[in-house]
Amino acid sequence: MVKWEKVVHEFNKIKQQLGNPPVSLVDQQTFKELTGVGLNNYVGRYGWYVDSFGNIYYIITLRYRKRTIPQIKKTIYHEIAHILFPSKPHWWIECFAEKLSGCKGYKHWATKYNHSTKDLPSRKKLIELAIKASKRLNSK
Repeated sequence: MVKWEKVVHEFNKIKQQLGNPPVSLVDQQTFKELTGVGLNNYVGRYGWYVDSFGNIYYIITLRYRKRTIPQIKKTIYHEIAHILFPSKPHWWIECFAEKLSGCKGYKHWATKYNHSTKDLPSRKKLIELAIKASKRLNSK
């Protein structure tokens, strides 16, 4: 079974690779307390909360018990991508996560709309786009 500390370690590596976007990883209980929403049937979720000064904080959470490290990494990429690329369709987010994590798996929206990782730029270009988006978010 994967321990929370390992999930945090993987999150920090991914976050650094993507240009340190202003996103924090929180446990499921904290996520629910801050957003008012639980994971329900999802393996991961992204959200935000606003403090009393009006500052916006982006957060993600995920299920990690009974999941492999590659699956966890894919979920982290997926949830961060939702924050970095809010206007991208879900199939694009799924393919982004698969391409960057290297973890193959079922992609509901990509399959439904007949897309694959081949429809996205190279892994290197996706990382460049993520770094640019991180800079944009960090400047707010």
